[in-house]
Amino acid sequence: MLSDIDQQIQIALARARAHPDHWLLPIHRRALYHVLDPVKSAPIQVQVRPWLDLHTARYVLPLWEPILQDPEHIWKNYYHVPSEMVSLLEGLLHGATDTKSVSERADHWAEVSGLTGELPSSQFYHAWCVYKAALKALLSAFGYDQFSQGEFSGTTTQIDNVYGDTANWAAIAFAGGIWQPDLPLQQELRRVFGHWNQDLEEVRTRRMQFWEWWLLEAIPKAYEQAQENQ
Repeated sequence: MLSDIDQQIQIALARARAHPDHWLLPIHRRALYHVLDPVKSAPIQVQVRPWLDLHTARYVLPLWEPILQDPEHIWKNYYHVPSEMVSLLEGLLHGATDTKSVSERADHWAEVSGLTGELPSSQFYHAWCVYKAALKALLSAFGYDQFSQGEFSGTTTQIDNVYGDTANWAAIAFAGGIWQPDLPLQQELRRVFGHWNQDLEEVRTRRMQFWEWWLLEAIPKAYEQAQENQ
């Protein structure tokens, strides 16, 4: 890779390691994306970020498993969707997928997420973030990049709204935590309200492991694939 990209990766790695909760902050990811893809109008096949999003979404696919084990089977009609979104994005990057049909399906999946997706209070929220990671990767390939429009400060870490990027959702899913129900028990639409405890050393360790993979393995691989399509 180019020396300036290597340098920015090392800076980002140092920042994630230095952060008390091992977050690579949104403002720093956004700066890194700009270095990786200075020409936003280039075809997606020659941009680094779409390939990076592909690898990132695929990396956390196994963490979708709790949704499959949900005894309520709320998402039984969508069990296949995260892996399908990843496959469709890969097809787009290789020029082997019909853009119009994929766009229509992505719009539907985005509507599902916005209207009925798991809430941060749900015990299935971290698994649901796998769906969000794949969805954001696919939507970003069509130019729907709300992350670039988000207003983030130097203290913004986890993003739980539409402005999260693929890496944000993947980091939440990968780092995990311990979910506990709120007392007294409250339930709505077959879901018990609760909260996630992420203030744990094991969570911080896993989050750092994610950023190390993302920076040192995923980005170089994505950069190489983008260069191959120049």
